[in-house]
Amino acid sequence: MDVLPGPGNQSSTFVTSYSAGHTIVIPSAAIGDVRSGRLDQSLFDVTTLIAERDDDAHSKTLPVIVEYAGKLPKIGAVRGTAKTRALTSIDANAAVVTKSKTRDFWTSLAPKGRVTTSIRHVTLDRRVQASTDSSVLQIGAPAAWQRGFTGKGVKIAILDTGIDPNHPDLKGRIEASANFSNAANNVDHFGHGTHVAGIAAGDGAASGGKYTGVAPQATLLNGNVLGDDGSGAISGIIAGMEWAVQQHATVVNMSLGSAIPSDGTDELSAALNTLSRDSGTLFVVAAGNCHSPAPAQVTSPDAGRRGTCGRQPSPGRFAQSVLLSRSARQ
Repeated sequence: MDVLPGPGNQSSTFVTSYSAGHTIVIPSAAIGDVRSGRLDQSLFDVTTLIAERDDDAHSKTLPVIVEYAGKLPKIGAVRGTAKTRALTSIDANAAVVTKSKTRDFWTSLAPKGRVTTSIRHVTLDRRVQASTDSSVLQIGAPAAWQRGFTGKGVKIAILDTGIDPNHPDLKGRIEASANFSNAANNVDHFGHGTHVAGIAAGDGAASGGKYTGVAPQATLLNGNVLGDDGSGAISGIIAGMEWAVQQHATVVNMSLGSAIPSDGTDELSAALNTLSRDSGTLFVVAAGNCHSPAPAQVTSPDAGRRGTCGRQPSPGRFAQSVLLSRSARQ
């Protein structure tokens, strides 16, 4: 492979390395900053740049994230960049470097050869792709479908922020709806409930079957227990649980939880225990969001039925396996 310096490049030599199928070419002028961690190696990963179409053949710009050690400067403070946006949660600016102005960008990072101490880290703004089609395959759902286990005859109550009744994957699938939150109606204005319903029972209509849910022929019950801000009162959630049982739900999905550690005797956990025992309805509760206020503490309502979060199977796999096993018994 030949390496040719670009116009104005201060490096006459380059360090080329190969790792896990990737070719990395670092100009000598940047070696020190890469070793110190100030410049991320991804900026010089030729394989990644080509794969993400950030190479010269496909793009005249390079997306980067510039993190700062101190106060976040005004957008556009780094020369040679455009289309920047502030990322205040990580004290950084996302920017697009115009490749014809990379020299301006470099001199902003190290003016007159001096390292700018305020800039802590610069990395490639990598591309991220949706991957929600993976979980259904991982639990073997297509094999269950072939055996006729599609959720037909099963009622799944989604106690969440509501469900969008007009979503193509869910349209005509909601048997009953009720609102136990402070929202104006039981339509999902937050997005979480529709997402959960799609994982559980979406038929994949909007994607040509690519994003089919676990039980695509199940019937849905829409219990809005969380408001438009994604939060709700314990009393409203308990009322929703009771309603779901009254609607003869086979499975009640509750992808929610409090930040209060519990031994299982709090009101919400106690309600779950009682309803589960008396009705035989299966309650599937989020178990992975328990790192607040401290790791390994169990919060309500998950404290009602299971042990510490660290000992639980993946909540997604557990819930999806439950749906399939329940449909198999119908």
